[in-house]
Amino acid sequence: SSDSVLLAAGFLNATRLSLSDFGACARELVRLRAATATLSGAVPQRLGFGGAARFSVAATRLAQTDENSDPAAISNGGLRSSRPSLCTVPGVGAKPTKELSGQLLRVHGAYGLHSFSHEEKAAFANYLSFALADDADLAHAQLLPISSENLELFEKVRDGVILCKLVNLAQADAIDERAINTARRLALRVGSSATSLSLFQTTENHNLAISAARAVGCHVINIGASDLMEGTPHLLLGLVWQLVKMALLSSVNLQVHPGLAVLLKAGEELPALSALPAEHVLLRWLNWHLEQAGFNQRVKNFGKDLADSLAYTVLLHRIAPASIGASLAPLTEPNVLLRAQTVVKTAARLGDVAFSIGAADIAQGNEKLNLGFIAALFNAAPGLELLSAEEAVRLETMAAERLALEASELARAMAGASSMAERERILNESREERAFRMWLNSLSLERFVTSLFVQVTDGFVLLQAMDKLQPGLVDWKGRVNRRPRTVYEQVENNNYAILLATSPLTAFDKGGATARMSNIGGAADALAGAAGFGLSLVGVGGKDLYDGNRTYILAVIWQLMRFHLLNFIQLAFDRQRLAQSLSPPGRRSPDSSSGLLSPGGRAVRAAARRFTGLKKGAPMGEEDVLRWANEAVARTGSKRKIESFRERSVCTGRFLLELLAAVEPRSVDAALVQPIEWDLIRGADPEACALNAKYAISCARKMGCSVFCLWEDVVEVRPKLVFAFVAALMARQLEL
Repeated sequence: SSDSVLLAAGFLNATRLSLSDFGACARELVRLRAATATLSGAVPQRLGFGGAARFSVAATRLAQTDENSDPAAISNGGLRSSRPSLCTVPGVGAKPTKELSGQLLRVHGAYGLHSFSHEEKAAFANYLSFALADDADLAHAQLLPISSENLELFEKVRDGVILCKLVNLAQADAIDERAINTARRLALRVGSSATSLSLFQTTENHNLAISAARAVGCHVINIGASDLMEGTPHLLLGLVWQLVKMALLSSVNLQVHPGLAVLLKAGEELPALSALPAEHVLLRWLNWHLEQAGFNQRVKNFGKDLADSLAYTVLLHRIAPASIGASLAPLTEPNVLLRAQTVVKTAARLGDVAFSIGAADIAQGNEKLNLGFIAALFNAAPGLELLSAEEAVRLETMAAERLALEASELARAMAGASSMAERERILNESREERAFRMWLNSLSLERFVTSLFVQVTDGFVLLQAMDKLQPGLVDWKGRVNRRPRTVYEQVENNNYAILLATSPLTAFDKGGATARMSNIGGAADALAGAAGFGLSLVGVGGKDLYDGNRTYILAVIWQLMRFHLLNFIQLAFDRQRLAQSLSPPGRRSPDSSSGLLSPGGRAVRAAARRFTGLKKGAPMGEEDVLRWANEAVARTGSKRKIESFRERSVCTGRFLLELLAAVEPRSVDAALVQPIEWDLIRGADPEACALNAKYAISCARKMGCSVFCLWEDVVEVRPKLVFAFVAALMARQLEL
């Protein structure tokens, strides 16, 4: 119990604990848990994962992966955190026994039983070793290669460097490499080759990887840096798979391979093919090769339809060069496993197959591994050069014309604008669409949004986003058409979304902060009894959203995003006010010692006092966020200040970097900041501005901020997205 821990640590009667005292209690709690686990004798088998993370693992033979018991087996599902139990076990190094092969490893955690596949872990380890083989930072730290035979993967990712590199594989330049804490960079700084990352630097790396993964579209729910540092298997493998899948599928599109236009069906146009998910394009590509080979079988999934290896055999015979010696002879082989072994050996001779799997994975119909394997085969040898020269030229011309048409749409719209303000509005729409799409995907909606102006027209995405912001607000049974097919059903959904958006916040109007504070501590951060969002959408109707009116769509989503940011900050202030009202008179709050706070923390406390002094129930506004930012920077001794989020000097990134240093002084390396200033006449060096903007975004993500803008948005000073950046920092400061 907590009393026994406090008694053992000598702090039973303490009313407040210092940081060192808390650490003593935590160490005592770990010791007691370990002793209890040792005495219980309930752990059937223990395998070490290194460091502070120790897991009890029981291997259970299963014929194939069960997605209901394996959260990591869901290809694009959300990740949910659970703390593993602690116990004293041998360290990493000993290989698992042979009976682990072909099994599902079960991890006994504090909140239940979690599973992960040994085969999937091995495939991910091999992919990382192949794809990151030339990275100098990983070579210096001796993090590669990663053994696929044991549990070394969970140990190698503990410093977060591999995960950050993997995010950049999934989407180029998603992370500024200068922001990654690596042993090589640290060694150059201190002049030693034996340096290792501190706990703070490791935490920063994991925060950076998680925030960047969320920004590029991964579903990451309730997972923190500690989960990755401890090597929690099902959480780590789930995140790794999403990034690996994104990296493998990144080139399965018409932009990279115009020859994919050959997959067009009768009457189908290129835009329809471009809109297909990459997985569907891969299936079309595979079936097209089967059709061209005169093979009657068609593949509809990445599981059982591939288990007999017949489709693989025909595919390799089609795409492999003659020197590889891919034969159709395995088609007559009666043994499915031997046929799969031939497929694996033939694929290995291609040389550039980044994602390799075993014969048993094919025979068992592992959908996840088969998807990765087919994507790797496509990347290594798409086989589209088998087209005739005339047909290849025609298809490439079609794809090029379509790409040119898409690229010129913005230019034509800009040329048709009647004023400078109109041209700026059109350009803003293009920038904001990307940021708002990233924000929607971070909410872990059922649909992954790839085309904002197309996918929101039926109202379902908007209603899901509203339900995420205020759980229970949307009447799913009585008012929503979950699969709208007709125009009437889609407009009806949009009308309901507009109604919820414009309806007043009942609890806010009637009870203000009191109503909000009554909901603090609940499962959701929604306003108690809220009837809507209280947004101002004059002249916007459901038909406008159905028609794809870009201006109105962006207006609705921007106000929802703004509500999300400001509501989070407001609720945090309400928590502070509630805590102060419940504390005994005369007793200082735990954070009242301003000497222990960063400049950003002291500015937040000043903002909290101002907010408390405002009229009861007054809403938080953008001016409050701007005032906090200026005060936080001023408290560092800097004279830098901005009058609004539109100020051109923001383009240098200097103000944002100083604000980051005010929130967490260790997050920014001053040596990496470009010393540029904005000049009213000459402006500023665009390359230096870009470097500072990229570094600022990565530093914010290192702190755990959810930042959805791109570096271009900072350099071009998009006021909405600059505000979102600063508001995310303020929200993060309130969490610290």
